[in-house]
Amino acid sequence: MNIQTNSPEIVEMVGYAGFDHVMIDWEHGSFGTDAVVGMIRAAQLAEVTPIIRIPSDDHVWIKRVLDAGALGVVVPHISSREQAEAAVHAARYRTEGTYGARGACPSVRAANHMASDWREFAHRSNENIFVALAIESPEGVAALEEILEVPGIDAVFLGTFDLAHDMGFYGDNSAPEVVEQIDRIIAVAKRAGVPLFATLYRGRTAEEVAEEFERWRALGAQVFNSISDRRLVLQGLEDRLRQIPG
Repeated sequence: MNIQTNSPEIVEMVGYAGFDHVMIDWEHGSFGTDAVVGMIRAAQLAEVTPIIRIPSDDHVWIKRVLDAGALGVVVPHISSREQAEAAVHAARYRTEGTYGARGACPSVRAANHMASDWREFAHRSNENIFVALAIESPEGVAALEEILEVPGIDAVFLGTFDLAHDMGFYGDNSAPEVVEQIDRIIAVAKRAGVPLFATLYRGRTAEEVAEEFERWRALGAQVFNSISDRRLVLQGLEDRLRQIPG
Protein backbone atom coordinates (compact mmCIF):
# COMPACT_ATOMS: atom_id res chain seq x y z
CA MET A 1 0.00 0.00 0.00
CA ASN A 2 1.36 3.39 -1.06
CA ILE A 3 0.57 6.34 1.23
CA GLN A 4 0.87 9.82 -0.32
CA THR A 5 -1.28 11.83 2.10
CA ASN A 6 -0.46 13.01 5.62
CA SER A 7 -2.56 10.41 7.39
CA PRO A 8 -1.32 8.25 10.28
CA GLU A 9 -4.88 6.95 10.50
CA ILE A 10 -4.71 5.46 7.00
CA VAL A 11 -1.35 3.90 7.88
CA GLU A 12 -2.98 2.29 10.90
CA MET A 13 -5.85 1.03 8.76
CA VAL A 14 -3.37 -0.56 6.34
CA GLY A 15 -1.91 -2.54 9.22
CA TYR A 16 -5.25 -3.49 10.74
CA ALA A 17 -6.48 -4.63 7.31
CA GLY A 18 -3.70 -7.21 7.27
CA PHE A 19 -1.08 -5.76 4.91
CA ASP A 20 2.51 -6.69 5.78
CA HIS A 21 4.10 -3.39 4.75
CA VAL A 22 3.21 0.19 3.97
CA MET A 23 5.25 2.43 1.66
CA ILE A 24 5.14 6.03 2.88
CA ASP A 25 5.78 7.98 -0.30
CA TRP A 26 7.84 10.99 0.74
CA GLU A 27 8.92 11.63 -2.84
CA HIS A 28 5.40 12.41 -4.05
CA GLY A 29 3.56 12.83 -0.77
CA SER A 30 2.12 16.03 0.72
CA PHE A 31 3.93 16.11 4.06
CA GLY A 32 7.18 16.88 5.88
CA THR A 33 9.58 15.21 8.29
CA ASP A 34 7.38 15.37 11.38
CA ALA A 35 4.55 13.69 9.51
CA VAL A 36 6.86 10.90 8.34
CA VAL A 37 7.82 10.18 11.94
CA GLY A 38 4.15 10.19 12.94
CA MET A 39 3.28 7.70 10.21
CA ILE A 40 6.19 5.45 11.20
CA ARG A 41 4.78 5.44 14.74
CA ALA A 42 1.33 4.56 13.36
CA ALA A 43 2.83 1.68 11.38
CA GLN A 44 4.57 0.33 14.46
CA LEU A 45 1.34 0.57 16.46
CA ALA A 46 -0.55 -1.37 13.79
CA GLU A 47 2.33 -3.84 13.35
CA VAL A 48 2.90 -3.14 9.67
CA THR A 49 6.43 -2.69 8.31
CA PRO A 50 7.16 0.98 7.44
CA ILE A 51 9.11 1.52 4.21
CA ILE A 52 9.86 5.08 3.09
CA ARG A 53 10.16 6.20 -0.52
CA ILE A 54 12.61 9.03 0.10
CA PRO A 55 12.58 12.33 -1.84
CA SER A 56 15.89 11.74 -3.64
CA ASP A 57 18.93 9.47 -3.61
CA ASP A 58 20.72 11.82 -1.20
CA HIS A 59 22.12 9.66 1.60
CA VAL A 60 20.90 12.19 4.19
CA TRP A 61 17.26 11.16 3.61
CA ILE A 62 18.13 7.47 4.04
CA LYS A 63 19.82 8.05 7.38
CA ARG A 64 17.06 10.31 8.67
CA VAL A 65 14.17 7.92 8.02
CA LEU A 66 16.05 4.90 9.34
CA ASP A 67 16.98 6.80 12.51
CA ALA A 68 13.28 7.62 12.87
CA GLY A 69 12.39 3.93 12.86
CA ALA A 70 11.72 3.00 9.24
CA LEU A 71 12.61 -0.57 8.38
CA GLY A 72 13.23 0.01 4.70
CA VAL A 73 13.78 2.57 1.97
CA VAL A 74 12.92 2.90 -1.69
CA VAL A 75 15.63 5.08 -3.24
CA PRO A 76 14.42 6.89 -6.38
CA HIS A 77 16.12 7.58 -9.72
CA ILE A 78 19.09 5.23 -9.50
CA SER A 79 21.06 5.21 -12.75
CA SER A 80 24.62 4.21 -11.83
CA ARG A 81 26.61 1.74 -9.76
CA GLU A 82 28.02 4.64 -7.74
CA GLN A 83 24.53 5.77 -6.71
CA ALA A 84 23.62 2.20 -5.78
CA GLU A 85 26.71 1.76 -3.61
CA ALA A 86 26.09 5.06 -1.83
CA ALA A 87 22.47 4.11 -1.10
CA VAL A 88 23.31 0.67 0.27
CA HIS A 89 26.16 2.00 2.40
CA ALA A 90 24.00 4.82 3.81
CA ALA A 91 21.50 2.23 5.05
CA ARG A 92 24.04 0.24 7.07
CA TYR A 93 26.44 0.81 9.93
CA ARG A 94 30.11 -0.04 9.79
CA THR A 95 30.54 -3.24 11.84
CA GLU A 96 32.87 -6.23 11.85
CA GLY A 97 32.83 -7.48 8.29
CA THR A 98 30.34 -4.88 7.04
CA TYR A 99 31.15 -1.60 5.36
CA GLY A 100 28.62 1.10 6.03
CA ALA A 101 28.31 4.88 6.01
CA ARG A 102 25.25 5.32 8.24
CA GLY A 103 25.99 7.79 10.99
CA ALA A 104 26.08 6.25 14.47
CA CYS A 105 24.01 7.87 17.21
CA PRO A 106 22.71 5.83 20.17
CA SER A 107 19.93 8.27 21.05
CA VAL A 108 17.95 7.98 17.79
CA ARG A 109 14.36 6.83 17.93
CA ALA A 110 15.14 3.58 16.09
CA ALA A 111 17.46 2.62 18.98
CA ASN A 112 14.78 3.49 21.54
CA HIS A 113 16.42 6.77 22.54
CA MET A 114 19.47 5.04 24.11
CA ALA A 115 17.39 2.35 25.83
CA SER A 116 18.70 -0.33 23.45
CA ASP A 117 22.13 -1.93 23.55
CA TRP A 118 23.96 -0.11 20.76
CA ARG A 119 26.07 -3.02 19.54
CA GLU A 120 23.07 -5.33 19.33
CA PHE A 121 20.97 -2.65 17.63
CA ALA A 122 23.61 -1.85 14.99
CA HIS A 123 23.93 -5.50 13.97
CA ARG A 124 20.17 -6.10 14.05
CA SER A 125 19.56 -3.02 11.92
CA ASN A 126 22.16 -4.06 9.34
CA GLU A 127 20.54 -7.47 9.05
CA ASN A 128 16.94 -6.25 8.75
CA ILE A 129 16.84 -2.99 6.80
CA PHE A 130 15.23 -3.42 3.37
CA VAL A 131 16.81 -1.47 0.49
CA ALA A 132 15.02 -1.19 -2.85
CA LEU A 133 16.45 0.85 -5.72
CA ALA A 134 14.08 2.46 -8.20
CA ILE A 135 15.01 2.16 -11.88
CA GLU A 136 13.15 4.97 -13.62
CA SER A 137 15.18 6.05 -16.65
CA PRO A 138 16.79 4.58 -19.77
CA GLU A 139 20.16 5.36 -18.17
CA GLY A 140 19.23 3.25 -15.16
CA VAL A 141 18.11 0.39 -17.37
CA ALA A 142 21.35 0.53 -19.37
CA ALA A 143 23.46 0.39 -16.20
CA LEU A 144 21.37 -2.22 -14.41
CA GLU A 145 23.89 -5.07 -14.67
CA GLU A 146 26.53 -2.97 -12.91
CA ILE A 147 24.01 -1.64 -10.41
CA LEU A 148 22.92 -5.13 -9.36
CA GLU A 149 26.52 -6.21 -8.80
CA VAL A 150 26.40 -4.12 -5.61
CA PRO A 151 25.83 -6.35 -2.54
CA GLY A 152 22.96 -5.48 -0.23
CA ILE A 153 20.24 -4.62 -2.76
CA ASP A 154 17.02 -6.33 -1.68
CA ALA A 155 14.76 -5.43 -4.62
CA VAL A 156 14.46 -3.47 -7.85
CA PHE A 157 11.57 -1.03 -7.59
CA LEU A 158 9.87 -0.74 -10.99
CA GLY A 159 9.36 2.94 -11.73
CA THR A 160 7.59 2.25 -14.99
CA PHE A 161 5.49 5.43 -15.08
CA ASP A 162 8.58 7.61 -14.61
CA LEU A 163 10.42 5.54 -17.19
CA ALA A 164 7.65 5.98 -19.73
CA HIS A 165 7.49 9.71 -19.10
CA ASP A 166 11.26 10.08 -19.34
CA MET A 167 11.13 8.31 -22.70
CA GLY A 168 8.55 10.79 -24.00
CA PHE A 169 5.39 8.70 -23.61
CA TYR A 170 3.78 10.71 -20.79
CA GLY A 171 3.56 7.76 -18.44
CA ASP A 172 2.17 5.28 -20.98
CA ASN A 173 4.12 2.21 -19.91
CA SER A 174 2.28 0.07 -22.44
CA ALA A 175 4.12 1.70 -25.35
CA PRO A 176 6.24 -0.94 -27.15
CA GLU A 177 9.46 1.01 -26.61
CA VAL A 178 8.78 1.20 -22.88
CA VAL A 179 7.77 -2.46 -22.66
CA GLU A 180 11.12 -3.34 -24.23
CA GLN A 181 12.93 -1.48 -21.45
CA ILE A 182 10.75 -3.09 -18.77
CA ASP A 183 11.48 -6.53 -20.23
CA ARG A 184 15.17 -5.76 -19.96
CA ILE A 185 14.81 -4.82 -16.28
CA ILE A 186 12.98 -8.09 -15.62
CA ALA A 187 15.63 -10.16 -17.43
CA VAL A 188 18.61 -8.49 -15.75
CA ALA A 189 17.05 -8.71 -12.29
CA LYS A 190 16.26 -12.38 -12.82
CA ARG A 191 19.84 -13.16 -13.84
CA ALA A 192 21.14 -11.28 -10.79
CA GLY A 193 18.68 -13.03 -8.47
CA VAL A 194 17.22 -9.74 -7.23
CA PRO A 195 13.42 -9.64 -6.70
CA LEU A 196 11.18 -7.05 -8.32
CA PHE A 197 9.06 -4.58 -6.35
CA ALA A 198 5.96 -3.96 -8.48
CA THR A 199 2.99 -1.60 -8.23
CA LEU A 200 -0.53 -2.75 -9.07
CA TYR A 201 -2.42 0.15 -10.55
CA ARG A 202 -4.01 -0.96 -13.81
CA GLY A 203 -6.75 -3.17 -12.44
CA ARG A 204 -9.96 -1.96 -10.83
CA THR A 205 -12.10 -5.07 -10.49
CA ALA A 206 -11.04 -8.03 -8.38
CA GLU A 207 -10.41 -10.06 -11.52
CA GLU A 208 -8.24 -7.34 -13.10
CA VAL A 209 -6.17 -6.91 -9.93
CA ALA A 210 -5.65 -10.66 -9.59
CA GLU A 211 -4.57 -10.88 -13.22
CA GLU A 212 -2.03 -8.08 -12.83
CA PHE A 213 -0.71 -9.56 -9.58
CA GLU A 214 -0.21 -13.02 -11.08
CA ARG A 215 1.52 -11.53 -14.12
CA TRP A 216 4.08 -9.67 -12.04
CA ARG A 217 4.60 -12.58 -9.65
CA ALA A 218 5.34 -14.86 -12.60
CA LEU A 219 7.91 -12.31 -13.80
CA GLY A 220 9.77 -12.29 -10.49
CA ALA A 221 8.00 -9.75 -8.29
CA GLN A 222 8.01 -10.62 -4.60
CA VAL A 223 7.05 -7.24 -3.13
CA PHE A 224 3.94 -5.31 -4.17
CA ASN A 225 2.27 -1.97 -3.74
CA SER A 226 -1.39 -2.80 -4.16
CA ILE A 227 -2.69 0.76 -4.70
CA SER A 228 -2.14 4.33 -3.48
CA ASP A 229 -4.37 5.91 -0.86
CA ARG A 230 -5.22 8.75 -3.27
CA ARG A 231 -6.37 6.38 -5.97
CA LEU A 232 -8.26 4.20 -3.52
CA VAL A 233 -10.20 7.19 -2.16
CA LEU A 234 -10.85 8.58 -5.65
CA GLN A 235 -12.13 5.25 -6.92
CA GLY A 236 -14.36 4.90 -3.89
CA LEU A 237 -15.79 8.37 -4.42
CA GLU A 238 -16.39 7.71 -8.12
CA ASP A 239 -18.08 4.40 -7.37
CA ARG A 240 -20.25 6.00 -4.71
CA LEU A 241 -21.26 8.84 -7.02
CA ARG A 242 -22.36 6.38 -9.68
CA GLN A 243 -24.58 4.67 -7.13
CA ILE A 244 -26.56 7.84 -6.45
CA PRO A 245 -29.59 8.18 -8.76
CA GLY A 246 -29.80 11.24 -10.99
